[in-house]
Amino acid sequence: MASPKNGKPIYSMLHNVVFMLKIQSNYSKFSVFLYILSIFIFTGLTFLEIRLPQVVVNCATNNATPYEVLLYIGSIGIAIIVLNMLNQWINTYGSFLLSRVTIGLTARKTQKVVNTDYENIESQHCRDIMQKADEALWGTGEGSGAERMIKNIYSFFSNLICFVLFGSFLFFVNPWLTILLTILPMINYFMLIKIQRFQHSSNDYTSSLDRKLWYIANHCGSFDGAKDVRIYGMNQWFVDIYRSLTKERLSWSRKFAWKFFRANILEAVFLIIRDGLAYILLIAMVLNGEIPLGNFVFCFTAIGSFAGWVGGILNKVSAINSASLSICDLREFLEYPEKNNRGTTSVVATPANIEKGYCVDFENMSFRYKEAEVDTLKNINVHIKGGEKIAIVGLNGAGKTTLIKCLCGLYSCSSGNIKVNGINKEDYNIYDYYRMFGTVFQDFYFLPVSIAEAVSGKDKDHTNLQRVKECLEMAGLMEKISTLDDGIYSMLNKQINEDGIDLSGGEKQKLLLARALYKDAPILILDEPTAALDPIAENQMYERYHILTQKKTSFFISHRLSSTRFCDRILYMENGKIIEMGSHEELMRLGGKYAELFELQSRYYKTEVNRSGSTER
Repeated sequence: MASPKNGKPIYSMLHNVVFMLKIQSNYSKFSVFLYILSIFIFTGLTFLEIRLPQVVVNCATNNATPYEVLLYIGSIGIAIIVLNMLNQWINTYGSFLLSRVTIGLTARKTQKVVNTDYENIESQHCRDIMQKADEALWGTGEGSGAERMIKNIYSFFSNLICFVLFGSFLFFVNPWLTILLTILPMINYFMLIKIQRFQHSSNDYTSSLDRKLWYIANHCGSFDGAKDVRIYGMNQWFVDIYRSLTKERLSWSRKFAWKFFRANILEAVFLIIRDGLAYILLIAMVLNGEIPLGNFVFCFTAIGSFAGWVGGILNKVSAINSASLSICDLREFLEYPEKNNRGTTSVVATPANIEKGYCVDFENMSFRYKEAEVDTLKNINVHIKGGEKIAIVGLNGAGKTTLIKCLCGLYSCSSGNIKVNGINKEDYNIYDYYRMFGTVFQDFYFLPVSIAEAVSGKDKDHTNLQRVKECLEMAGLMEKISTLDDGIYSMLNKQINEDGIDLSGGEKQKLLLARALYKDAPILILDEPTAALDPIAENQMYERYHILTQKKTSFFISHRLSSTRFCDRILYMENGKIIEMGSHEELMRLGGKYAELFELQSRYYKTEVNRSGSTER
């Protein structure tokens, strides 16, 4: 994919015009026919409106009979009315048909959003392009938006045909008329192009401001943050930040407005000079007897319209150019590069021996975030046997979750390989690869759907309700669900659903576990699943974990080292490296970092228990 350099667009305006016309044809061929027809209607309508005053003058100067006057003028009048009605119908129905283009492109953009690599979603650059792609679809300025760009393309051709036809006539009458009416508007046009390029080159920064403003406007009053905002007195802080960002955004808007204002003033001056000189030249020709009165009226009317055609051509080119810059953003996002394998020839995710579970190999694997200077994960080498239960422990920032995200296919390795059943991760089709993992991450998201749908990840028609109940039972949440009036059909999220429910942190963790169990993937990953649980619930979760992970290769990430007793092997991470590896007993005998942290946590828990006992006595 090409990338913009020195503020120049990655696709030319002509390239984007062809692209949009192809898109229009793909989504609505009939609209193409209608808008081509509208070009001829516009041309015919323009000719009749210019011709009508000439016919009136000719009838008066040639002593036409009342019948001839009625016939000529009536015929033209009826034709104008019919063409206007037809043109209005095309504009109305054509707009309806063109909405399919925006809907179709929005669907493509949405599909890209939900299918693009996870790394792209995390990328600031990609999120900026994503926002500008939305602006390209729906428009935030004159001439922008997919539908308006297409309309401007056809409007450009309408003005161009009239310019050529009537310009040829005026050139035949007097070449200076055509030259005068053409040159001056072009000066203003090039000024507008320069302003638009400045505006587009500023979009990266203004999009960042808009995104921050949107975030504050939508999250300062959110249900999740409402408690902190009030208890910690963050109200004014939000207001101050919003005012600061608004002031900066308005400053940029003021710059754009001032540049366009100066261009519009100059355009008005050029208009007076252009039309004034043209009318003086035409009047001089009549006084000198160079053209008859009827032709004078025709030319006089045509000059007024001609100025509109020239201005229309240049304005439409300017609007198309502005929209083209936005379409560049849309296309850049739609064509944003992907690392993951989405081919149809990749291997199928089938286990070598399902009874033993899936084996995993990290081979000299390193990972570095975009624009980071050092690797987050460094030369990871470890073999995980099929069905093995692995605990990954370490302090915050050790790289535990990053390692798991690399394993899941959310991140691509910077160097080295990850193999599942002896097959390189990159050789799997990414969607087949995702199907091998059931995950419970620290940060999670539930759609405002029923509990059953939240567990299955599918709509109710494709949900196995009996399996949902079994998974909720295994996760320890069915007792709570059975007390609800609607049971597994209860809707989540009170903000969206009036009768919805909001689960506690521990209940959400259990619901996530039920979702992972429903998927029944051969590799199970639990990232801090007990963080929101009380000690009793935590112990129950560990016992369930031990039972539910039979014949599954499983990874358990936790800060609480008491969880490691259920695992076959422990990987202790520090600064992106595995510095200790072995069973709990082996690492305790080693007396290293793991043993030190385990003893520290044990003393803490013992102290807490003693305090609780003293309080009770």
